[in-house]
Amino acid sequence: MKKIVLILFYIISLYAQYEWSEPVELSVTGVYPDTRYELPAITVDNNGTLYAFWIKDIAYEFLTWYSQIEYRKSTDGGLTWSTTENLTPEYNFYRIIEIQAVCDSQNNVHLFYLRGNSPYKVLYKKFNGDSWSEPNEISPY
Repeated sequence: MKKIVLILFYIISLYAQYEWSEPVELSVTGVYPDTRYELPAITVDNNGTLYAFWIKDIAYEFLTWYSQIEYRKSTDGGLTWSTTENLTPEYNFYRIIEIQAVCDSQNNVHLFYLRGNSPYKVLYKKFNGDSWSEPNEISPY
């Protein structure tokens, strides 16, 4: 009986300590065919800063799109977020069809993405805490 009471105590204690915040919409919902948001990626550094990324497709003529990667960050566990930034202003033709983000032990954020419009290319950008690097092609896909 004592063990059951202890287990219930720990379960109730765990439940009482953690509470989910209300959901926060980071990107604006797209309206087809002008904009469409998809393929999110998220990572967190050792200081607890959250980085959220997504792809925004933009139509520049009928049934033809290009993409940009947008991102926001939060330093307070997701309660508030920075303004949205476009990480790929250099693109006004290519589609981006996949993104992945990781953070290393030095709090550098590494963003990998697959740029479409065959032939596909794997590209990489790095955030060193102050600024993002220029895109570097890793290899043809």
